[in-house]
Amino acid sequence: MTLARRLLRHATRRPPKQPHNLRPMLAEALHTAGLAPSGIQLPAKKKLFWNIDYLLDEEAAHLQHVTILRSADRLEDNVAAMLLADPSCQPVAPGLGAHDRPGSTHLLQVHADDDWWKTLPLRFAELLGSQTLNPDRR
Repeated sequence: MTLARRLLRHATRRPPKQPHNLRPMLAEALHTAGLAPSGIQLPAKKKLFWNIDYLLDEEAAHLQHVTILRSADRLEDNVAAMLLADPSCQPVAPGLGAHDRPGSTHLLQVHADDDWWKTLPLRFAELLGSQTLNPDRR
């Protein structure tokens, strides 16, 4: 499954529930970035598999923003470690979102102000070792 399809899948809920509000904007942004064809289609039925599937299928859950880090390296553990070192980030539950990494977690709750979110792309850029991310995008 491509990154674009996976992200759009996460922004989808099982029928009759409505998809997350950002799904159309996400699809357009992925197309504009050259990561997805225009009008990308998802399967009519969504099977819940991962913890995140169950969480995002709840109508009380609202996706508000997606940040994509493009790299040839697997960064999930590094990003999780960076965020876990930040006092604004707390694990939702031990092991959640990281079934392939026993004792770790990749599902975090963030309690931070707008300044924290505005500087997040810069911290990701430092993690990547480049300044290619746009700090004005949130």
